[in-house]
Amino acid sequence: MHELFPNAVIIADRFHLVTQAYQTLNILRIKAIKQVKTDPPEYPQLKRFHHLI
Repeated sequence: MHELFPNAVIIADRFHLVTQAYQTLNILRIKAIKQVKTDPPEYPQLKRFHHLI
């Protein structure tokens, strides 16, 4: 890309930053769910309340 656009400035906007953070947290949440067995009370909480994290 630097060869095609040598004068380009790389910026980070709020939308893409928040989207990346949400995707990363979601991946970590899924890994935690896979480690927890389905019996403990934390399992439904991790599945149900992921939007609060």
